[in-house]
Amino acid sequence: MMRHCLLCLVIVFLSAPLFARLPALIPYQQDGKWGYYDTTKTIVVRPHYDTALLPEFGLARVAFKDSAGMSRWGLIDERGQILLEPRYWTINVVNHDLILVDTADHDSRNSFRALSRSLEPLPHLHGIRRIDPFHAGRARFARGSRLGFLDSSYAIVVPATYSELRNIHKAVALVREDGNWGAIGPYGQVIIPPDEDIDAIENLDRDLLKVSWKGENKFFGLYSRDGQYASGPEFDNVYGTSDGMALVHKGNLWLHVDSNGREFKLPDFREMGSVRLYLDENAASYRNFIEMLPNLKFSWREKAGEFRFGLTEVNFGGRSAAINKRGELIIPPYFDEIGPFSEGLAFMRQGHLFGYIDTSGTVIIDAQFDEADDFINGWACVRRGERYGFVNREGREFSVAAFDGFVETVVEGFVAVKRDGLVGFVDTTGRVVVKPKYRGAENFSEGMARVNMGQYEVGFVNTTGREVIPPRYYKASDFKEGRASVISHALLAGYIDRSGSEIIPLRYSSCRDFSEGFAAVSRDGGWTCIDTLGNELFPLRNYANVRPFYKGFAIVDSLLETRYGKRYYSSGCIDTTGKEIIPPRFHNLIAYSDRVFQSIKPSYRGLRYYGRKSDRLKHFEYVLLDTNALPLFGDRYEQTKRVAPGLAAFWRDGKAGLVRYDGREILKPTYSYIDTFSHGRALVYEGGDIGIIDMRGREIHAPRYRSVEPFEADGFARVQLHDSVFFVNREGKRITFGDYDGYTPFSEGLAGARQDSLWSVIDTSGRVIIAARYTKFEGFQRGVASVVIGKKNMLINRRGEVIASRDIYDTFTLLDNGLIRVVKNRRFGLIDSSGKAIAPLNYQSIKEFSDGYAAARREDKWCFIDSAGNEVVAPQFSSVALFKRGHALVSVNDLWGVIDEQGRTLLAPAYERRSIRVIGGGLFQIATQEGSHYYIDRYGKEYRDEAK
Repeated sequence: MMRHCLLCLVIVFLSAPLFARLPALIPYQQDGKWGYYDTTKTIVVRPHYDTALLPEFGLARVAFKDSAGMSRWGLIDERGQILLEPRYWTINVVNHDLILVDTADHDSRNSFRALSRSLEPLPHLHGIRRIDPFHAGRARFARGSRLGFLDSSYAIVVPATYSELRNIHKAVALVREDGNWGAIGPYGQVIIPPDEDIDAIENLDRDLLKVSWKGENKFFGLYSRDGQYASGPEFDNVYGTSDGMALVHKGNLWLHVDSNGREFKLPDFREMGSVRLYLDENAASYRNFIEMLPNLKFSWREKAGEFRFGLTEVNFGGRSAAINKRGELIIPPYFDEIGPFSEGLAFMRQGHLFGYIDTSGTVIIDAQFDEADDFINGWACVRRGERYGFVNREGREFSVAAFDGFVETVVEGFVAVKRDGLVGFVDTTGRVVVKPKYRGAENFSEGMARVNMGQYEVGFVNTTGREVIPPRYYKASDFKEGRASVISHALLAGYIDRSGSEIIPLRYSSCRDFSEGFAAVSRDGGWTCIDTLGNELFPLRNYANVRPFYKGFAIVDSLLETRYGKRYYSSGCIDTTGKEIIPPRFHNLIAYSDRVFQSIKPSYRGLRYYGRKSDRLKHFEYVLLDTNALPLFGDRYEQTKRVAPGLAAFWRDGKAGLVRYDGREILKPTYSYIDTFSHGRALVYEGGDIGIIDMRGREIHAPRYRSVEPFEADGFARVQLHDSVFFVNREGKRITFGDYDGYTPFSEGLAGARQDSLWSVIDTSGRVIIAARYTKFEGFQRGVASVVIGKKNMLINRRGEVIASRDIYDTFTLLDNGLIRVVKNRRFGLIDSSGKAIAPLNYQSIKEFSDGYAAARREDKWCFIDSAGNEVVAPQFSSVALFKRGHALVSVNDLWGVIDEQGRTLLAPAYERRSIRVIGGGLFQIATQEGSHYYIDRYGKEYRDEAK
C-alpha cells in the first residue's frame, strides 16, 4: 500500500440506512402486564403475561409467575395462539424444527423432552437438555453430564458418552473420557483411543494430527486420519504443515514428513553439490555464491512459513532463499528480500532497489524501483523517486505522475486519476480515456464506471469514455450481473441495465446488489428476494438487513433487543430458498475479501495499550469464521482476529500469537495484543511497551518504545524511546537524516525536522524541501500544513507558500474535507488549499462539514452550504444540527423537525429535539413526555402503541 497512491474519491454509496422491520409480534407492557401487537399496532394478545419475549423462529415464549415467584413458561405462535400452556420450567426453541422443554416439577429439573414443530414427541431425543449450533454438519448435545453428536436430521450419530467433546474440525473431533484425550471421526469412529499417556492432540491439516506424550522429556508424533501412526513419538517438536507436509525437528535434523510417515531430509546447504543445478551459468555469480557459503548460517527460526506455488521461503543470515517440498534449494540466497508470490511473480530486493522474479528465481524485471507492490490484475504499482506508475509482467510501464492522485489498482484495464480535485480515467498506455471532470468516480465494474457531478447527481460512463447514463439519479450502485440499483430523487429504488433502461421498475424503498442471480429488495418495511427479471421469490420478513449472496448463502441481521432506546443486532445466514442455515446469533459479523468472517463482541476485560500510556479501554472478543459461519480454528484458541489477508492473531492463556488460515502457527503466544498489519508491519504490545513484528512473526523491534507511529508507504515509522524521538525503517534499522533533535511523523511524504528550536521540512530521502524557519510545524494534511513563525500562525502549501495568515484573516481552521474556514471582522467564509475563495465572508458562523454539507448562519437564520460554497438550503431556521445519513434536524421557534439534503421537509417542526430519533427509511421515533414512544413516517402517518 503506497501513500500518494491513495485517491480521495467522492463516492456515491447505494446502501442507504436501513431500518429494521418490526417482528410479526411485538411485546408491549400495560399496567405491569405484557401482551403483543402486530406491525399495524393492532392488539393480538391482550396484556396478561408476567413476561413476554420476542419471537424466535416464529414462536414466542411467554410466562406466568407462580406463588413462589418462579416463572412457568409457555409458547405461542405469531397469531397469538397458545401452543404450549405456561407450565414448563424452561423452553428452548432450538430452530425451526426442534423445541426442548423441561417438564419436571420443582424438585427434579432434568426431565427434558424434545418436540417437533408440530409438537409431536421425539422420543430418541428425550433427556437431552442442550443442543448447540451445527458445526461441520454436526450439533453437539448434552444428556446429563455427557456429550454426543447429532446429524442434520437430528439422528444420534455419536452417543452421549464423553465428558468433553470438541466440535468437528477438519473431519476430526477431540474427545476426553475419564480424563484421557483421544480423537474420533464424524460418525464416532475412533481415530485415536483415549490414552492416559497422551498430553494433547492438535489438528494440523486435512491429513495429519499432532500428538504429544506426557513425560519429563516431551516427545511428539504424527497420526494420519485413519488412526495409523504416520510417525511415532520420536520428534522434539512438530511445527505445523503446509500442503500435506509437516515440518519436524529431530535431534539436529530438520525434516519434512508426509501423511504416510515418509521423511524428507532437508539438505545441508553448505554442500555445494546440492545447489549446483539451481545456479545460473554466470561464472561470477557461481563463484560469489561458493565464497559466500562458509559464512552462511541457516536458521529455521526465521522461516517464512507456508508453501505458495510449491515454494516456501527460508532465511540465510538475513538473505532470502526458497526451497520446494522435497527440500531442494530452488532460489539461492541472492536477494535481500523476497516478497510473497502473486500471479506467479514475487518482488525481490537487492540493496535498496526492487524488481521481480518468477518461481524459478529467474529475474523477470531487474531491480530498478524504489518501491514495489504485489501484482494484481496483471499490473503492479511501483515508484521511481517521486514518480509513481504501473508495470506489467513484461516490464512495460505507464506513468501516472502527471496527476495529483490515483488509485493503486488497475481494474478492467483502467486507473482512476485525480487532477485539480476532479476525477477521470487513464488506460494502461497512460492515455486519458475520461478527462478529469467529475466530482467523484468509482472503478469500472462490468465495463461501466459510476461517476457523479454533484452530491446526488449520479450517472455512468463506459470504457470508451462516453457518458452512457447521464448523472440524473439520486444514488446508484456499481453494475453487478448486468444490473445496477438506482434511487430516483423521489426516493424510489429499482434496477437499470447497461443501456440505462429501467428493467425493474423503481418501486422499492431499498435495493441490494445482485449476487448469484438474487437480490434483496425492501418495500413497506419488509424484505423480499427477487431474481434478475424482478420476480419476487420468497419473503425475508424477520430480518433488519440482508447482505449479498455468496456461494449459496447470504448474511442476515436480526434485531436482538432494544435497550435504552438503542437497537442491538445479531447475524446469521440463509440459503437461496430463504431457509435459515445459521440462526442469527453472532455479534457484528464482518466479511473480508479473503472470504473469512469475523465476529466482534465488546466487553470490558483486559488492557489495550495505546501511545505513551496504558488505559483500561473497551476490549473486544474476536472469533474468525469460515464461509459456513463456523469458527475457523474450531475450539483451538480463546480468540482469533484477522490481522492481514490469510493471517490471524490468536490468544492462548491471555497471550497473542500469529496463525495462518491453514492452521500453521508462525508466532507462538508472546504478546498481550497484536494490532492489524499495515504495510507489512504490525505493532505489538506488552506491559505498556510497544514493539514491531513483520508478517513472518519476526520481531523487528522488541516491545520497549513509549510510542510508535504505524509504518506508512514511505517505509518509516517514528518511535519514542524514553525522551528520544527518531525513525526506524522496515528492517528495524535506526534512520538518521541529519543533526536534528526532533521529528514529526511523515505525512504525505514530508516530515518536520527540528534543529536549534527551528523546524525544517524534509522528504523521505532527508532532502530539505523548506529551510529551517518555523518555530512550530504540525505536518501536512491534504497539501496544507499549519506553522508558526515567531508568534504568527499561518498555513502553507508544500512549496512553503503562505495560503492564510493572521495578516490576512483573524482566524483560520483546516476542515476535514480540505477546505479552510476563515474569519475576518467576525464574518466567516471558506477558501481552498490554493487560497481561492469558495464561500464569501458574509456569514455569521460556519460549522464543520458533515455528510457533504456545512451549517452556516446568515442574517440570524441558519442554512446549509456544500463544499463548492453553494447554498443548497436557504437561510430559514433558528437552529440546526449536522447532517447525518441524508437527514438534518432543524428548528423553527424552538420546535424541531427533519429535512433532507434538498431542504425538503420530512418531519414538520413540531417536537422537542431530544424526542426525535431518525430510524431510517423515512421513519422517525417520537418520545412522549410519559416515557413511551410512537413512530411517524415522512408522510405524517403515525404508528402508536394503542390499538386501532
